[in-house]
Amino acid sequence: MKTEGLKREILLLLGIKFVLYIISLLSENFLGTWDDSTDAYLFGGALEDDAVKQTKLDKLIRKLVSPKIKWDALYFVHIAEKGYTHEKIRAFFPLFPLLMRVISKGFFFLTKRTAIVLSGLLLSDTCNIMAAAFLYLLTLGLFKNKLFAQITLFFYGIAPASVFTSALYTEPLFALFTFSGLYFLFIHGATLIATILFIASSGVRSNGVINAMFVFFYTVTKAFKVFWPQLKIPIPTPSFRLFKNEHNNHHNLRNKNIYYQILIFFSILILGALECVSICIPSIWQEENAFHQMCLSEAKVTIKQDGQFIEAEDSISKYDYIPSILQRYIRRFFMTFKIWPIVKKFIPKTIIGDWSAIEIDQNSMDINQIGNQVHLNFSRDWCIPNIGSDGKVNNGMIYPYVQSKYWNVGLFKYYQMKQLPNFLLAAPIIFLSCSAIYSFIKAQIRKTGANDVPKEKNHFPFNSISIIFVLQLFIMLMTFPILHIQVMTRFLNSCPVLFWHFAHILQSTIIQRNERKIDNKSKKANDDEEKKKIRTRKIRLGLLLFYCIGYCIIGHIMFAMFQPWT
Repeated sequence: MKTEGLKREILLLLGIKFVLYIISLLSENFLGTWDDSTDAYLFGGALEDDAVKQTKLDKLIRKLVSPKIKWDALYFVHIAEKGYTHEKIRAFFPLFPLLMRVISKGFFFLTKRTAIVLSGLLLSDTCNIMAAAFLYLLTLGLFKNKLFAQITLFFYGIAPASVFTSALYTEPLFALFTFSGLYFLFIHGATLIATILFIASSGVRSNGVINAMFVFFYTVTKAFKVFWPQLKIPIPTPSFRLFKNEHNNHHNLRNKNIYYQILIFFSILILGALECVSICIPSIWQEENAFHQMCLSEAKVTIKQDGQFIEAEDSISKYDYIPSILQRYIRRFFMTFKIWPIVKKFIPKTIIGDWSAIEIDQNSMDINQIGNQVHLNFSRDWCIPNIGSDGKVNNGMIYPYVQSKYWNVGLFKYYQMKQLPNFLLAAPIIFLSCSAIYSFIKAQIRKTGANDVPKEKNHFPFNSISIIFVLQLFIMLMTFPILHIQVMTRFLNSCPVLFWHFAHILQSTIIQRNERKIDNKSKKANDDEEKKKIRTRKIRLGLLLFYCIGYCIIGHIMFAMFQPWT
């Protein structure tokens, strides 16, 4: 791997992180905290005998890490300690807490909670540095411009959401899996490695499933190149020995007969489809685990005898009356579009499953020769997909249910006058994201070449990475009306488009300044319009640096004080 300039940039990133940590530590100790729940959780000894077992080393570590253990970090520590004890914390995916618990085993000389907290922070900081390294390598491999890659890494270090990449949050781990997956896919053509990394990203956060679209794009492009090798959308040449033979055979397909080409075409598509589906496995597991832990384990089976329903014996298995996982997802799909009542009349039960023991309007199902009838009673609203009397759809999935019930996440739910300050807080990042997309579209209209270096007029190359810009736009359009708007600042932190746009603004200013110096030697008279352009670029760059550094510092102060921030 090319690591030119990477060591120096990583040292700079470590220096930035250390300065920001000192700011957080001073803020917490001298300005105080709005909420004392962190101190109560870290020092109160909620675990059995935890407060008694604390040593001086435990107390020192907890005091030093306290500024980074705020807000959602407490949920991750709880999950790592005790697992999913109630439905509210099902909004957080399991891979990050699981890694925290595994790593904490190495700190056997500390109490359990101290070991988990320390493991989580070490994991976050390590992943943050590794994510920065892969962002640098991805940028260098795509743009072939060392300075541009270095500037990109610099802006990643002072990103507006950097407070969350320094805290006990999932942002660093998610960014690592996303950036590394993009690197192996678009630079090396290693779809298998990229798929594994994207699966891991899906185990960290729910939006990791969106990464399946990168594999989909690569697979479709590769498949169509079987028949059209001259297809102008390039895909990277596999650089690992494991993939070289596959690549060579792929380019020799033009010499094969049409039937062999068709076979390879569909083989590539089927394999790609399996890879895309596999990226969704962690999300499916999260839903199924919650269903079995919180629905089936609490469900009661009642049997109709002599006109009355009585509770069944434990010998009767609940699993006998639950449709398969595939049938449950089929029902969820049709429920989403409110056509389930129609579909179930025409599609056989062997496909959609037998729901008669569960549906409210049909409490009958023969379970043995005697003719008794059975019904499953679930204590939670989200367990079974259905359409309520008010017309609202319950798709039977815990994640959207929890997000809606406990965090008020939903279509236009956040659009209220009292949330106006949060919209203003998120306005800069939304504007900059739109600006990045606009720059990309404008570059494509001007027919940017595939090997162009980032410059003033065409700073984004048109190759496989174009799908990242398309997905950035897709993410914004899908999340803008649904998410808490201020979360957009850290939600986009794992998308390299933003940092490339920042780097372009800085590099284009440097290039224009250098070109101006050269022109001044040959031309004594300065053009007023050119001066205005230079002044505009300087102002834009100044505002960008002020925004990034300002949000970065203020964010660390507010977060350490347990004040709401993005």
